[in-house]
Amino acid sequence: MSELDPYSPPEVAVVVEERKVPEGVQVSDPTSLSRWSIGLLVVATLIDLVDHIWLTTVGRDSLSVGILDGVEAQISGFVYLANVIVFLCWSYRVLKNAQSVDPGTQTVSPGWGVGSYFVPIVNLWIPAKALMQASRVSGTSVGLVLAWWLVAMGIIVLAVAYIFWAFNAPMEDWDTYSNAPTGFDHVITVVDLVSVWLEVVMILGLTRVHREWAASSPNIS
Repeated sequence: MSELDPYSPPEVAVVVEERKVPEGVQVSDPTSLSRWSIGLLVVATLIDLVDHIWLTTVGRDSLSVGILDGVEAQISGFVYLANVIVFLCWSYRVLKNAQSVDPGTQTVSPGWGVGSYFVPIVNLWIPAKALMQASRVSGTSVGLVLAWWLVAMGIIVLAVAYIFWAFNAPMEDWDTYSNAPTGFDHVITVVDLVSVWLEVVMILGLTRVHREWAASSPNIS
């Protein structure tokens, strides 16, 4: 019989309870949607990044660059729109899965979690709250979702501040802006890259868990 050391803390077995899908509950696999969402997001981000570097290098003062900048904006806008649609579909599937697995913890319905993006004021918090609740049920990082949301909101604040500056800037500042991106442009680009990275990590983490859930639940189309 071994002697107990009174100066050492007792050994405690830590058991981590794995969240399992209740019997009979159907969970949809969001893998395909996540791949499309990440792919579109990365493509749009790369287009904007290349455009930013190009404008920083050659400026905006030539007609050809201006035309290419306009074409880039249209392509990037189309890709971003497609990404938004796919991301909302992915979000709905994840929120629906979380509600099915543990409905008692989901105070935001899947429909409202997606629809709240289009409601002013409400869209400043409810979408993030819905995803954080789903993240908590899924066992992924709630802090990661919050960090992504705060950075995304920061981009909006910077964009509004930029527009405010643009409408109140002296004409000589506009001349400077017309030649090359300003420091404000560089800041927004860096913050946007951080937001994209956080979003990709968030999507991958939630998708991994929900893919495992789907594998252990009844198959649905």
